[in-house]
Amino acid sequence: MPLRFMLDNGGTMKILLSCVFAFCLLTGCQNQAVDENRERVKSVMTIHDEAMAKMTDMHELKLSLQTLEKTSGKSSNISQAIASLQSAGKGMMNWMHDYKPPKTDTELKGAKEYLLVEKAKITQVQTDIDNSIRQAKELL
Repeated sequence: MPLRFMLDNGGTMKILLSCVFAFCLLTGCQNQAVDENRERVKSVMTIHDEAMAKMTDMHELKLSLQTLEKTSGKSSNISQAIASLQSAGKGMMNWMHDYKPPKTDTELKGAKEYLLVEKAKITQVQTDIDNSIRQAKELL
């Protein structure tokens, strides 16, 4: 269709402009969802990174508790604290194994619910880690 016909015919031009506007609106909404989910990925990974930084401390606390248990004898409190540290560490490893971050814009568009669930899971892992560390330090 020649451009002159489209310009001469006001109705065709309005339809064309409406289509362009609708396309821009839809594309903008999709980009907003992608951007929001990128922020959710960053939030999930920030929690992960903070919790992961405590893994060495957990290992050292476990070794200290095992030494304490050898020198002072078996104690249900010490055994429970060791088990708690091990469980929290396993929780982190399981989460990392299961987490599949969306990588492409197409994956990011529909990832809101997944990322909210994963944020809740890694937040629980972080809480478990913090609680196990606190419990171990109280015994040492």
